[in-house]
Amino acid sequence: MNSNYDLHIVAIVEKGYLESQFKLLALSIAEFLPSLSIKLIACSPRLNKQPSSQFQTFLSEKQIDFIDKPLNIEHDFFPLCNGIYACDYVARTYNDIKSLLLVDTDTVFLNPIKKDLLSTNLVHLRPVDNKGIGSSGSNDPNNLFWDNTFQYFNIQPNNPKVSTTVSNEIIRPYYNSGFILANDSGFMMQWKQDFLQLMNSSIRTCPSSSRYKVDYGFIEQMVLSITSEKFPFKTKILPQTYNYPIPFRPLMKTRPNHPKFNELVHVHYHKWFQHPGFLDHVTDEEEKKSEQYLWLKEHLPLLPEIDGPFKC
Repeated sequence: MNSNYDLHIVAIVEKGYLESQFKLLALSIAEFLPSLSIKLIACSPRLNKQPSSQFQTFLSEKQIDFIDKPLNIEHDFFPLCNGIYACDYVARTYNDIKSLLLVDTDTVFLNPIKKDLLSTNLVHLRPVDNKGIGSSGSNDPNNLFWDNTFQYFNIQPNNPKVSTTVSNEIIRPYYNSGFILANDSGFMMQWKQDFLQLMNSSIRTCPSSSRYKVDYGFIEQMVLSITSEKFPFKTKILPQTYNYPIPFRPLMKTRPNHPKFNELVHVHYHKWFQHPGFLDHVTDEEEKKSEQYLWLKEHLPLLPEIDGPFKC
């Protein structure tokens, strides 16, 4: 497929709540990224998980590419790695990709991406929100997993130097897969190779370190730490306005130099845009006057609605 776009954006969609999330993502791209020429690509990489015919009509009407292929067969049980398979396929199939961005479907754009992020030979990432399976160093119970993984790939272990976005812990570089911007699509192909290599090894996490209680939980995310060390282009940490973990905004917004609500570029909301009271919970009266709040207010809550206590 020929390409003349500034940016290709890939997101996963399967039948169910991802459909409404993807629609909101697509609408936010049209609203807040008008200055970029963007090809948005929806991918459904697992068998029998295709979105509804009504949703596919939406994709067609919006001229959004739809990849409906069983790309993730070997790890069908592991939906968190769907993005790896999708981006590898796009990188190999679409010609002349300048910049390739993978975003989690439960995210939205609220401001333009700075165009200079697309003009350099860099891979742009954000750290994880909390340590999880990460390691804070030699005394961390997860550190053996990290040492074994780096030794397996014959890479010199890196030291703790990255701060988690929510808990403010200093850990070995460990990145969130909710926003991966690569100005060389070869990075995505390398990510898949490294993921498969690790999954085919005997190296696993401690199940208790992952909230999913499995020994492969978040390995797809941890492998970014390997690929970013191997890939010849430099990895750059994005500003905190990208992949912003908005469920924790009440906790974080009092920190020094923390971004204002109307400065956020890309927001990661997880399930919380399905909660009717969430947007008001994370914004103050002044923020409720912003263009970003007013736009979101028109489109929320997503369905199906949920209730219950917020994270903070």
